Amino acid sequence: MGRLGMPTVLTLGQLGAAGAAFLVNLLAASVMAPAERGNLALLLQLTYLGAVFVVLGVERPLVARIEADYRTSLQTYWRLITPGLWILVLPLIAAAVAFALLEVSWGIALMAMAMYLLFNALGKGVRVAAIASGTLRAFVTYTIATQAAIVLLALILTWINIEDPVVWYGAYVLSGAIAGAAFLAARGKQEAPVARDEINKVRREGLRLLPASIGNTALLRSDRLILPIFAGTAQLGIYIVVATVMEIATWPVSQWVDASLRRWAVSDVASSDARRRVRTLYGLSALFAAGLSAVLGASRTSPSRSCFLPSTRRPSI
Repeated sequence: MGRLGMPTVLTLGQLGAAGAAFLVNLLAASVMAPAERGNLALLLQLTYLGAVFVVLGVERPLVARIEADYRTSLQTYWRLITPGLWILVLPLIAAAVAFALLEVSWGIALMAMAMYLLFNALGKGVRVAAIASGTLRAFVTYTIATQAAIVLLALILTWINIEDPVVWYGAYVLSGAIAGAAFLAARGKQEAPVARDEINKVRREGLRLLPASIGNTALLRSDRLILPIFAGTAQLGIYIVVATVMEIATWPVSQWVDASLRRWAVSDVASSDARRRVRTLYGLSALFAAGLSAVLGASRTSPSRSCFLPSTRRPSI
């Protein structure tokens, strides 16, 4: 990847995903009513929240503790999340109830959710294995393939004028299947399997970090789960574009932290150099947050603010 470092590549990958999500939102808005887009957004948010429980908090402990080749890292990740796969039973049970109540569309959506929960968790594994092994190529290939697939499928659904949110959700499931293909491609003998003791340590640390992972997800996405309760899915369908833009603010610092975990884990955290890096991190985070707030604030008060928000002006008489 040339001279690009891991944090830069991770951030570019996240920005690429944000760009694809923004484009898909625009395409969906051209054929779907706000309530239908809200139903789609709700299905996605429930999936992202459920994936946190599937992963069991092992992402960062694995990156901090284990340094192995890409295949070994990916297979180790799979061993770590296997207990969390029991979460997939919940949407399957809910799907059975929906079918019993003759809610066929929701039954299909819940069955698809079980699949997407698995694919979303596997996608996290591709990213974790790339960081643990320092292998950028696999992560870049996966990111480009996934985002290209969802945009292409969204273009097709827009062209044939599909309004059903369950069908659009199926497009996300199909694009997520690329993560499953990545795991199948990584099967085979490991160069140096990770010791069971290390795997158990990562699992224990992940469980200790699981409440923080849930809290972090709730902090970023709770508005998208609460809004349908108080205002309906139509308002969520309008709000989701703004929420996607705002979430970008957390990504650069998050990617840099994840890429640095292994180096921090083996360094002397009490050293003056480590303390200086922490101060630098807080300083850069504050500057980035202030700068982004200023840019978004200016766009909110600008006459051209409709690029993010629908206009609320009434036509003059």
